[in-house]
Amino acid sequence: LFVWFLLFSAITYFWKISGHTAAFTYVYFLALYLGLPFQIAGFILLVFLCWSRIILKRHTLAQTIGGVILSFGIFISSYAVGFL
Repeated sequence: LFVWFLLFSAITYFWKISGHTAAFTYVYFLALYLGLPFQIAGFILLVFLCWSRIILKRHTLAQTIGGVILSFGIFISSYAVGFL
């Protein structure tokens, strides 16, 4: 989580990445890893969250996708090195 925060802060300094989608994506993939039964509902909520950030003009499509990619990459990296 600390690495996620550092990367998120560094990227946001130069480019406004979506923190809402980044945080929710990390929690979603952690729930998938733990085997919690929220796969479909969590994915639908993630899609609606991304959609709402764009519709409210808080972020662009690229910024919301950037948040998802950042969290997915950190989650996979954590899994690969054995932190999870």
